[in-house]
Amino acid sequence: MNRFHLAILLSPLVFSAFAIAASCSAADDAPVKPGTGRYYQPKDGGDPDAEAVIPEGGSFDVDRPDIQMPKEITTMAQAVQVLITSYDLEVKEAEFGKTHGNGPPIKAYTGDLIQDVKGSRGRLRGLMAAKDVTPSRSGMTDRMKFESQASISHLSNIFPAMFNSVFVNRRIDAANALTRAIDSQLAPVMEEDEDFKRELTTIRTEIARRLERAEAVRAGQAAGTADGMFPTPEDPIPPQAPQRPAEPSAPVEEPPADAGP
Repeated sequence: MNRFHLAILLSPLVFSAFAIAASCSAADDAPVKPGTGRYYQPKDGGDPDAEAVIPEGGSFDVDRPDIQMPKEITTMAQAVQVLITSYDLEVKEAEFGKTHGNGPPIKAYTGDLIQDVKGSRGRLRGLMAAKDVTPSRSGMTDRMKFESQASISHLSNIFPAMFNSVFVNRRIDAANALTRAIDSQLAPVMEEDEDFKRELTTIRTEIARRLERAEAVRAGQAAGTADGMFPTPEDPIPPQAPQRPAEPSAPVEEPPADAGP
């Protein structure tokens, strides 16, 4: 076999070797697709400086405060339904806490909470009727109902000694969650109407007051001061023994004046 024929036979082997080496080099630089062990090419060509495509109204980076997440509440009807649902669930949970809570302090707290929330709910319903706004459900209200039912189920299956603290923690978490929902979801919708804007300001103040009281109850539980409702003085004044009135003393007689000569 001459050199010409040998070169023809070796050419495919040489080209194959170059192709295998190139593919191995590319595989080393390419990312591995999770769960498969296979390499894949990113859609942006793997350029580390390429700008990520952010979907309209959303973000892949939830830690960036400058990017707004999609708005779940977009109408007044949905916004008022969130508040009405929150009131209904709070009354329901407070009634449960009043029935199963341990001790007069927690029962007094839940009783006041029920009356306070019912007053807020009635005022909002009156405004809705005056404005002819019919509430409309949303995914947020469905989640609120699910979380409330899960909370009641949890409270039904814990030790009685743990009930008060778990119940109050739930009230604090619910108040904080509603405050965040108002600021991020409800306010942009309800503030378009002056009457609802004023009502939302009042609601925000009432929630802060209920949150403050719940935190005082929790602090009282931790300190052992009757659940924070009826604290006792740190240094009570000891009772004083009654003092007997002093007996009047006999009048002092003055000596008679000396008579003159």
